[in-house]
Amino acid sequence: PLALLFLAAPGPFLQLFGPGFVIGETALRLLVIGQLINALTGPVAVIVIVCDLQRTFMIAMVCSVALLAGLLALLVPQYGLAGAATATLLSLAALNVGLGMVIWRKLGVRPFATHGAVNGAIGDLLHLSRTALRRIR
Repeated sequence: PLALLFLAAPGPFLQLFGPGFVIGETALRLLVIGQLINALTGPVAVIVIVCDLQRTFMIAMVCSVALLAGLLALLVPQYGLAGAATATLLSLAALNVGLGMVIWRKLGVRPFATHGAVNGAIGDLLHLSRTALRRIR
């Protein structure tokens, strides 16, 4: 729910830190999308490490950092803060999706959130919202 608030109206939250932070609305939205992708891919880093695939994790992390550095060099001069957030989103997504694909291929386990799991989480959030509203009334 907090991610949805940050996506819908990041200005008031950023205003809490001062008027100069409001220019980061686009960057905050991009970073929230990156964290949602991170959440939907599940605990891929932990799974890879626990399953004795540290070398795979190291290679994926090095590739992600290289991608981040390259994207920062390309995007920041032209797009500034939004370019840095885009680079972070893309490198984080590439890392998590890549590790998820490795887990699926090597271990036969799908770490990604399934359609049913996402629908269940949305249903739970709606139920909690209705319950909270009833208590307020």
